[in-house]
Order: sequence, then C-alpha cells, then structure tokens
Amino acid sequence: MIGSSATVHLSTGTAAINSLVSSGYLTVSGGTLTTAGNLTFTGGSLNYLGGSIASSATLYSTALDLEPGSGSADFVMRGGNTLTGSIQTGQTVWV
Repeated sequence: MIGSSATVHLSTGTAAINSLVSSGYLTVSGGTLTTAGNLTFTGGSLNYLGGSIASSATLYSTALDLEPGSGSADFVMRGGNTLTGSIQTGQTVWV
C-alpha cells in the first residue's frame, strides 16, 4: 500500500502495487503495472499516459487521467471520481 503524499512514477519495467490511498498520485507512462489481487485507489490521482495495467482498478474519490498512448485497462469508478482525457481503444470504464 502507498499512502499519505506518496508519488510513484512508472516509465519502464514492471511494478506491483495493491493500493494507493490519501493524496498520493501514480503516473504510469510505460512498463507494466501488476497486482497480486485487486488494485484499489482511494483519493489522489492516477495518470495513465502509457504502458499497461494488468488487472482491473477500482477507484474511490480519485482523479483518473486517460491520455492517448495509454494501453488497455479496466477501471471501476465508485463515489466522487473525476475523469479527464478520453477513453482509449481497449479500455473499459465502469461508472
């Protein structure tokens, strides 16, 4: 779990994260983001610029930014989220 005001940038390789809470933010611009279970974001923001997210992500009160070049992914948005950018081919956003 990543909490508080943490900042994580993934540009190459593989990273495993299970949850992000509070005011932290995660930027995925390359590589592969994987999880051992469910990927959960509570607060903060997820900036998806490139690479891939290998499992579905559930977002609670999170800012999601989907940019051209981001790969396929599934997002479940629950409670007070914001979405910027455009949903790309291969992405599913459940509201």
